[in-house]
Amino acid sequence: MAINQLFSAFLVTKNQEHSLLYDFDGTLEDYLSSSKDSVITKLLQQLTSTTTSMRICTNLKFPITQNITNQLIRYKDSFKIPQPALMCPYVLYDIQDDKKVAFILVPNVELGYVYAKGLYYCLTEPDGFFDTCRNNMVALYVDETNLLDVQNSIEAILKGEKSTGAIQRMFDRKYLKDIDTMKMMCVNESQRVFASVRNKLSQLEDRGSVIYDTVARCFLLKKCLYVQFMMNKTLLEIRFDGDIKAQRKAAKQYADAIPFVSYSELWRTGQNDPVLEQDIKNVVEEIMNKEA
Repeated sequence: MAINQLFSAFLVTKNQEHSLLYDFDGTLEDYLSSSKDSVITKLLQQLTSTTTSMRICTNLKFPITQNITNQLIRYKDSFKIPQPALMCPYVLYDIQDDKKVAFILVPNVELGYVYAKGLYYCLTEPDGFFDTCRNNMVALYVDETNLLDVQNSIEAILKGEKSTGAIQRMFDRKYLKDIDTMKMMCVNESQRVFASVRNKLSQLEDRGSVIYDTVARCFLLKKCLYVQFMMNKTLLEIRFDGDIKAQRKAAKQYADAIPFVSYSELWRTGQNDPVLEQDIKNVVEEIMNKEA
């Protein structure tokens, strides 16, 4: 079973015009035979002892859609970058007893769990590639400190000992805490990303890929925070008294609080314009000061 057959009923009926783009799709053994040592190879080496049917797809690429949710988060620059703009580093997938399951893996990056959940929300959004299969997918962050937890979680799902939802909620509690803490994390991460890229761009001749990646990262932060806010039924009942419109308004405000430098300003930065450089540097600081 190849990645384009994963959840194939949906792909055939609703996304016939699209092709899944990726760098590698094959068995764990084939991947391990040619890959360099990393936290992902360590995970796969452990999993090969418990499953022989699992496969891995690397750098799965897919577009940012202009559905209603993505328009509500009001980050229009995300629609300006070339598509497919999003890339999922690793997708582990398997089928056992006619039950299909997939794991989105993001390794060794700052706020990796939020990025993993953002990718999950994009892949399973209405009219996304896997929109009818959100209960068959799990978003996971992998590093040296949680390697065993991730391995045990994957194996528990494959063995039918725990559901995908139970595992996802467990990692949500570990990495996201409450929604206000998550907001602060996303604001700080976006500030860090744009500050870092501003320094890089002045030293690069071919800046396109860096700019596209930066905009995509900010989109995933906004997407994850907005959807996580809207999926929180406790917030709906306690903070908004069941008023879904009030919750949606607040979710938009939370997503808006994540600062960004505009697409056009990113392209102009590094062009020997000290005034523009200072303006770009001040963008995040201004938004942060308003937020404070």
